[in-house]
Amino acid sequence: MTKYRIFTSISAIVCFIFIVLGYNINKFYYILSAAAVILAILSHKKYKKEKFKHVIEEEIQNWDKKKKRKYKFNVYSSLEELLPNDKDTFRIDNQTWNDLNMDEIFKKLDTTYTIPGQQFLYKILRNISISKEELNKRSDSIKAILTNNKLKSDIINCLFSTGMQGGENTANFLFETISFNDKFVKFMKIVRFAAPVSLLICFLDIKLGLLLLVFSIFFNIRNYYKTKEFVGGYIDSMKYMSRIMSNSNILLNSDIDLLDIDKKRLSTAFKKTLPIRKKFDQLIFGNNDVGIVTDLNFIYDYLNILFLIEPILFFDSVKYIDKYREDMKYIYETIGKIDALLSIAAFRNNNSEYCEPIFSDSKSLNIKDAYYILLDKPVKNSITLDTNRGVLITGSNMSGKSTFLRTISSNIVLAQTIATVPSSYYQADILKPFTSIDISDNVEEGDSYYLAEVKAIKRIIDTNDDEIKVISFIDEIFSGTNRIERTSAAIEILDYLKKKKITAFVATHDLEITKEISGYDKYYFKEQVLEDDIIFDYTIHEGISNTSNAIEILKLVGYPNEIYQAAKEKADKMREN
Repeated sequence: MTKYRIFTSISAIVCFIFIVLGYNINKFYYILSAAAVILAILSHKKYKKEKFKHVIEEEIQNWDKKKKRKYKFNVYSSLEELLPNDKDTFRIDNQTWNDLNMDEIFKKLDTTYTIPGQQFLYKILRNISISKEELNKRSDSIKAILTNNKLKSDIINCLFSTGMQGGENTANFLFETISFNDKFVKFMKIVRFAAPVSLLICFLDIKLGLLLLVFSIFFNIRNYYKTKEFVGGYIDSMKYMSRIMSNSNILLNSDIDLLDIDKKRLSTAFKKTLPIRKKFDQLIFGNNDVGIVTDLNFIYDYLNILFLIEPILFFDSVKYIDKYREDMKYIYETIGKIDALLSIAAFRNNNSEYCEPIFSDSKSLNIKDAYYILLDKPVKNSITLDTNRGVLITGSNMSGKSTFLRTISSNIVLAQTIATVPSSYYQADILKPFTSIDISDNVEEGDSYYLAEVKAIKRIIDTNDDEIKVISFIDEIFSGTNRIERTSAAIEILDYLKKKKITAFVATHDLEITKEISGYDKYYFKEQVLEDDIIFDYTIHEGISNTSNAIEILKLVGYPNEIYQAAKEKADKMREN
């Protein structure tokens, strides 16, 4: 790019020399210089076209690769917050989202090209679909991208050309009304002529003209920067929206109807928004990243400040926004949806170990070879469950209980969001998952660890849905209080959940619970304790754990042997009693 800038600068100097020669020596030089300028422009256009073609071809080859970027979840969540709630979705609450590390799962899945793509991917992950039909359509759309090369190439061309630059506030721009002072705008339209009028006055009175010129320049600079504080973000959004609307035309010649996109509606929106696209395009001149104008941006910047070009263009464009707002929203959301689907397709393309979920009406959950998507070397586990029963999991510290809860619950979430499950087989009815896995003190609200646990489980108990089966995942129930009260409360809560027909996966150290509770299938994780190590297999087994390792861990991390031996003897005596 640097070489190209040098070449452009040299070309401009050469053209200037020819112009001077044509004026002072011979008209032939003037004609030749004009021809040189035209040739340079045509050559430049061809160069940029070929370069872009090469870049797109390279991007199509690497479409499924991860992209380096900084993540801004306040930007991604903005579209989901602005759009109305879909009656066929269930929003994951904050506790479950954080328990499953969904921010990290988003990063794992994200290979999007655009801001609306990131926002729509976030929206899909945050809102679990309870419509089997919608999930099947989503899965079919992903398969269409993977099997239709022309469709995929057209999508990449459209999205790559749009990019992310300047798009962070575009969703807010589309959904909010922009208000401003009409009198101030009229005033600005008048004062933009102050500088040229001052120059004309110079012919009559040089001192007065220069004084007025200096004053008008400083006055307009002040107005420009004062106005830019208000319009700067909006102008970026207008430019970004202009790219989105223009590039959506690429999709109209492709099979986007295979993606459950209303092609006719998109075409209509594209045609209807032509007037506002032209308004937005005026803002792009002098601010693009390609072309000869890039090297002359400083000239445009001075003219912009002196004549208040951008602010006035902005206020003129705002008048058109309400008229075309719904069509712009539709184009924006369509681009976002397609980009999100492409990102999910990339995940499938990079991962052979996944399955498409099977949604049935049977009251069973059958998952085979399931793994937690965030682990580099996961151990796979399988489980088959009648959802009228629950699951009670025992085992020692670090044996894999919490990871198993995250594995099954995240598999359910991914099945009903991206229709892609990290397992070899997934069959279940539509479910509503809630978790209480990673609880922490809430210092701001003054909640202790135990009170935070109580509130997290209370929200599960209060859940009431007669149509959709609720499934919950609770890790170390009430570990923040003493053993007697913890065990008593846990038994009653698990009985209550069963009466409410809420399927519960519960991990616990308390073996007393396993003896007192009924209606729960028993599973455990085990380990092998060696002289200087503890080996975990992280594999789930049917039955109840009969081992513990809390005291052995004291030894492994280097506690004094005196503490280790005394604790071990005391524990043995307590077990005997």
